[in-house]
Amino acid sequence: RKTTTFGEPYLETSECPGDDKNYTTGSCPGSYESPNGSSGRLHLTWSVPFQPGRLVAVARDASGRVLARDQETTAGTPDSLGLTTDRTALTSDGKSLAYVTVHVLDSHGVQVPDADNPVHVAVTGAGAFAGADNGKEDDAEGYKSSTHDAFNGLMLAVVQADRRPGPIRVRVTSPGLRGEQLVLQASRHPRAGGVQRPVVLARSAPAALPRSLPPTADASFTGGVFSGYDSDFGTSTTLPAKMLDGDSSTYWSNRYSKVATQTLNDVTNARPEDWVSVSWAPSKQVGSVRASFIADAHDELPATVAVYYWAGDHWAPVANQHVTFATASNTPSTITFDPITTTRLKLDMTSRAPYDPSTGNLAISEVQIPGVT
Repeated sequence: RKTTTFGEPYLETSECPGDDKNYTTGSCPGSYESPNGSSGRLHLTWSVPFQPGRLVAVARDASGRVLARDQETTAGTPDSLGLTTDRTALTSDGKSLAYVTVHVLDSHGVQVPDADNPVHVAVTGAGAFAGADNGKEDDAEGYKSSTHDAFNGLMLAVVQADRRPGPIRVRVTSPGLRGEQLVLQASRHPRAGGVQRPVVLARSAPAALPRSLPPTADASFTGGVFSGYDSDFGTSTTLPAKMLDGDSSTYWSNRYSKVATQTLNDVTNARPEDWVSVSWAPSKQVGSVRASFIADAHDELPATVAVYYWAGDHWAPVANQHVTFATASNTPSTITFDPITTTRLKLDMTSRAPYDPSTGNLAISEVQIPGVT
């Protein structure tokens, strides 16, 4: 905890960042030293008032590259069970195991973080129930019990293949909740690709949100002009929200220009790739997207565009994508694909002239998704 020379409190790390070779003395030689003698990095905190919805946190490095992203969605009351598995194919050797995770979900497919409902596991076919646990340290239920309480909305069941090939049916039930089942396959020589990435599919908006939420936009990087501590970097003139404001004269852009300082050279290069995304609630079926790209002295149409949709905990590519670029600047280019139901779309774009100081940047004035308003 630090205090500025004019009395305002702030937070600062204790490290020596080594960010300015002009400072040769002080507690951190080679690091910028503020007027009150501090040299650490600023530490920022936010106090966010609670309201139902989706809270997204994005961490970027100094160049704007996304380092981490996480989100939390308000959950309603427990309504159903969902299943994911670390593999769908097992060897019929009497030893092969699959780890099946049980998720307690609300009526919209959002995992309920404090759910502790009892879950019963039944396994039939070419396999058997091998055990269960919930990760709760003071839980006294036996590992071999086929009924186990969930903890933090989760429970793990272990399924073991026997020595005969065939389907293994796993069914989970809980009083008052809709059950779920999945089928694993046991064979003497499982095909490659039997491992399945765990996915919880959000069916629509959380139960705490009975009404629709307007679409919001995000981007991997937002450009601007950066000059020391006087910054127009990512200002309101180029933010992702400008793609949804209905005004073709405003836009998102990844073009940036960093002027020289005492320790750094000037930098103005087209980034090789970036993405923009649009989120909404509840989930809707979509099969196309229109993006108005700007082509001028600094900006060009992207070399490639790939559309992805949100599949619960990861981005998945759409199928049968077809791109028709507009022939004029600031007019809609159309991308069609097989219809999917989701709450988010993302456009991954590459530059036609990466690292070019004068052109090859990307700019979009409007993104329109039919059916999403």
